[in-house]
Amino acid sequence: MRRIRQEVGADYLVRGDEVFGVKGGGESDAEALARCGLRELKEFPDVVRLLSPRRRGEFIEQSRAAIERAVAQCPLRQPSARKDYFHYYQKIRNYANRSNYYKLSVLEAANPWLDKSVVEFLGILPAPCRVEKMLYRRTLKALFPELMKIPIATKNSLEDWALVMRGFIPLQKLIRFHLLEQRNRFHEMIDMDALAALVRAAFEGHRAEIAGVRMYAKAKGLLRSIASPTLYNIVRSKAQGRFVVATIPADMMLLRLMKLWCDRLP
Repeated sequence: MRRIRQEVGADYLVRGDEVFGVKGGGESDAEALARCGLRELKEFPDVVRLLSPRRRGEFIEQSRAAIERAVAQCPLRQPSARKDYFHYYQKIRNYANRSNYYKLSVLEAANPWLDKSVVEFLGILPAPCRVEKMLYRRTLKALFPELMKIPIATKNSLEDWALVMRGFIPLQKLIRFHLLEQRNRFHEMIDMDALAALVRAAFEGHRAEIAGVRMYAKAKGLLRSIASPTLYNIVRSKAQGRFVVATIPADMMLLRLMKLWCDRLP
């Protein structure tokens, strides 16, 4: 955020947040939820491995119940429409908008287009205009042609966190202190030996997945490389709800744990 201010000299940040739709359709609730990043905890074996053995069953059950509540609240029937509903009401409204406070310390962040009239408009918009921010990108190109000449505007993420964690000692010290050294209620949830191994992997630039998750990731990559996009999408859709395993790089896992620590614990 500070880099944006330095490069652009701005005080306000206009957010997109895929307000014109998230990529692809959905063939089932499982796929619709997965496209929006809403998954049960049991789909992340590497996350489950970090939890204290005494609390794993409790957290897995809470995760299942939370997903069931999100599904039950959706009034729509068609899977792709349900996917968009989950995206707007869960990912953007309940997550992205509430995370803006991280940015408010430096920039005033706003999402100007996400209101009821826009959501209603999206109901009649052709699908190609809604996926991968297509209409959003074309609108920005027409109204603000100079925007994409700003280097940071073309990046999907502001930092290469894997690289930062390997070389930025102050961040390593911060993570070690809060996640490993300082004893607090957070540690009641965590298997400390597994967490220490994850920290070492992230700082040394290694992957930290267990063997089964690593094998799944390789199989998925192989299928994607040898199959046509259509065949791959068919297989992926059919597999949703049956073979559900998701990976999280070690650096991203640590950042999410740090966010959990900052959000939930004193």
